[in-house]
Amino acid sequence: MSSFLIALLCFAGLCLGMRIRAEAGSPPGPSLWIEPGPLIPYGNPVTLWCRGPPGAHSYYLKKEGSSEPKSMHRTKSEAKFPISSVTEDTAGSYYCFYHNGLHWSEGSEFLQLVVTGLYSKPSLSALPSPKLASRQKVTLCCQSEYRFDSFILIKEEGASTPQHWRSGGQADFPVPAETAAYRCYSFHSQQPLLWTAPSDLLELKVTAPQDYTTGNLIRLCLAGLLLLILGVLLAEAWYSRRRHREAGQETLA
Repeated sequence: MSSFLIALLCFAGLCLGMRIRAEAGSPPGPSLWIEPGPLIPYGNPVTLWCRGPPGAHSYYLKKEGSSEPKSMHRTKSEAKFPISSVTEDTAGSYYCFYHNGLHWSEGSEFLQLVVTGLYSKPSLSALPSPKLASRQKVTLCCQSEYRFDSFILIKEEGASTPQHWRSGGQADFPVPAETAAYRCYSFHSQQPLLWTAPSDLLELKVTAPQDYTTGNLIRLCLAGLLLLILGVLLAEAWYSRRRHREAGQETLA
């Protein structure tokens, strides 16, 4: 998941430093993750988790650009920061850190929380068709009625990096010819963490080329068998006529 988020940052033009500056000798930074994931529909709940070593007892979560920590929780090894309902203000870059009684830790890696569903979904289509032959070129076209200048294409249930495109109202994504499913989102580059609702799921299906080898072999075998049977019948008929002819000659003699 962290690689996905880092790639998302780069696509949005928000590649940030991965750790805050800390005093010399400070403990290592904790780990931060988001449940159920970094893309949260507007109004849905989300939870940020911060985990440090056993000696950590005070955890702080901070949003980039905010002057004060968002909240604080005390626990033995990790802290839970629930958000009951995400809004435009929830979207942002977060990191966490802790205090072990003596020192402040370094900051965790930055994670992006993206709020989706603020605008109606774009459309996603496949050119020339979602049904493909092997090695056929295919392009996925994402269109938004809002003419946003940025688009994201995400492969469902895959480890591929999201593709990002900037244009006016439409983006074309060349993808490999493989059986897979995709969704796309659109947003304005000035608000890179506020996305539209996801497009409908588009499934690509690659049809394997039909193998005629087995069928042709069967037909050749049947044809050969018919020719053999016909040859046997002709031979038997010729032999029968010859035998009758010889029998008639013996009678005349």
